[in-house]
Amino acid sequence: MNFSYFSMSVIFLLIVMETIIIYFLLSRKKNRELAFESLAKREERYRLISENIGDVIWVLDLSTKKLKYVSPSIHRLSGYTPEEILDHPLKEILTHESFHRVSEYFQKKLPEIMQENFSGHLGTMEVEQICKNGSIVSTEVATVVNSDKNGKSIEILGVAYDITKRKYAEYFLRQSEEKFRLLVKLAPLPLGVISSNGQIEFLNDQFEKVFGYSLSDIPNIDQWWLLVYPDEVNRKTARETWESAVKTAADEKTNTKPMEFRVTCKDGRVLLLEISGITIMDKILATFVDITDRKITEETLRVTKERLQIVSDVSSDYAYLITISPEGKLKWEWVFGNIQQLLGYSESQISTSLSIIDLMPPEDQEHFQQVVKKWLSGQRSISEYRLRHKKGSVVWVQTCSTPIWDEKSERVVKVIGCLKEITERKRMEEALLQAKERMEMAMDAALAGSWHWHISTGQMVWSPQLFEIFGLDPCNKHASMNTWNSILHPEDREIAHFRLKQQMREKKSFPNEFRIIRPDGKIRLICAIGKFDYDELGIPIRMIGICVDITERQKNLDDLKSSEERFKILAESSFEGIMIISQESLIIEANQQLAEIWGYELLEIIGRPYTQFLHPDVCERAREAIESGREASDGYRGIRKDGSVFYFQARGRPAQFGGKLVRITVIREVNFRKPFESTRFKRPRVKARQLKNLRKAPFQSLND
Repeated sequence: MNFSYFSMSVIFLLIVMETIIIYFLLSRKKNRELAFESLAKREERYRLISENIGDVIWVLDLSTKKLKYVSPSIHRLSGYTPEEILDHPLKEILTHESFHRVSEYFQKKLPEIMQENFSGHLGTMEVEQICKNGSIVSTEVATVVNSDKNGKSIEILGVAYDITKRKYAEYFLRQSEEKFRLLVKLAPLPLGVISSNGQIEFLNDQFEKVFGYSLSDIPNIDQWWLLVYPDEVNRKTARETWESAVKTAADEKTNTKPMEFRVTCKDGRVLLLEISGITIMDKILATFVDITDRKITEETLRVTKERLQIVSDVSSDYAYLITISPEGKLKWEWVFGNIQQLLGYSESQISTSLSIIDLMPPEDQEHFQQVVKKWLSGQRSISEYRLRHKKGSVVWVQTCSTPIWDEKSERVVKVIGCLKEITERKRMEEALLQAKERMEMAMDAALAGSWHWHISTGQMVWSPQLFEIFGLDPCNKHASMNTWNSILHPEDREIAHFRLKQQMREKKSFPNEFRIIRPDGKIRLICAIGKFDYDELGIPIRMIGICVDITERQKNLDDLKSSEERFKILAESSFEGIMIISQESLIIEANQQLAEIWGYELLEIIGRPYTQFLHPDVCERAREAIESGREASDGYRGIRKDGSVFYFQARGRPAQFGGKLVRITVIREVNFRKPFESTRFKRPRVKARQLKNLRKAPFQSLND
């Protein structure tokens, strides 16, 4: 009993322990599954992040010194897939300089990295990588070290991002800064940089050239005023004026406006300057404009006006002065010269009621506005435009204008200049342009191109048509003797150069035919005709000419020659006489068989009337057949050179020969007399059916 109870207790205890173990195992399995699921989700998130960000994530195994992971974004950066990158050693991925720099860095850092509990960050460095297409991309790489649970460094995790655009931007910024420094240094105006504490930091070359002072002479603004204004009273006034303008510009956050100063140079010269300042951060870029000459010009304007009046009176040019209002409106102030003869308006009408815009066609006003903009910016202008005559006709004029700057209003207030009529010149230019266009059209139609060779310099100029004939792209090839030699057919190169030298030596122009091989492999036949120009010593200095593509023409000539030869063979081999008769009944061409039928030499027949070889009784009928212009077949009697009479059958039809209407006639001698004679000349005694049969008889007998 006790044993049974004990057995039951043990069994119950085993069941409970089994249940607990099973529960424990199930709980661990569930927790492990949850952990695995969480880990998988985290890995999926990290994978999505690494695959979709623009930066490249990579992992380097420290034990093997090889990459064991690279994110897919490497393809956008370098063109390689992750698998391709993993198969390449680091030496092939980086440029030579970057590989050695990275190797040296990690060799130096490796002992420190392999220590236990090493801090993860290694910093950043710039590395150049080689793309799949061979190009170089600049990257910035940030790296950290991963350790295992024991604190041992096992791998390096890196993130690389493309900094190519930033490098380009930095490069162009440096270039821009260097260009700016060079621009300031070489600027045609004197320039200086003044700091906020009054120190002069920079003076360009033009400053020292104009004033004679160097940076050692005027290290600060105090020394500047002391040297350029020896008089103490004037110095004080000038300095106060400048400092007040600088303070006003600082308060208004603008640039220092131009002001007029009279300064003394190192050599004692006194210049009238316009000084202004451009605020750049805490510094001022001072500009110095010498207006001495302009002041002298304004001072002598009255004298100039009088001289212009005299010039206009004795020449065909016109002088004028235009006033520009603050609103930009233009008005003639005065015009010298017979303006009424030019435009039909009196000088008073021009000056009081008409502006230059009123006299201008609408289509020329936009161009003239650009001229006005030049005036307002102080630039001289030489322009051509049209003005309308009072009667409605159009007059072309050329103007040369100089703007006049007013110091008080700080703007261009007047424009002085001269005007000249160029209507006839414009007509000649238009005619020349039309002639040029017609010539280009003719050259296009003739497959011709022109060239101009400056022998002394070796420079050559080819027309677009010549480039097209040679099959060359003017963007990729330039005109030169080397280019011409490169396309010459090897078999024609020597003779082409020989003819060129012969023409130069004999001072004659004659065609030079040669073949070329175009880049597309096609062979073309070219005919070049040129003319040399010589100096007073007889030395050639230039050559001009044209090249004509005569490939098709030569082919047509060859085909025509072959056709003529075939026709001649056929004509000479015929058993019938063949001739070409003009509308005047003259024999233009004939074959040898025709001459033999009539008993003449061939040259004795050519050019003579056809009727001279016929019996007088049939001449009229033969002329009627020729003049009728219809195809016909008939029988005739002919007279040989020895005076004997023979009978022949003639078939003729109209045709075009040499652009004229002719008659091609074929004759066949008939070897019987009486039936033919009785049929043709005793027609009333023979029935129509008999006549028809008799006409067929000669051909039937020959066919038999």
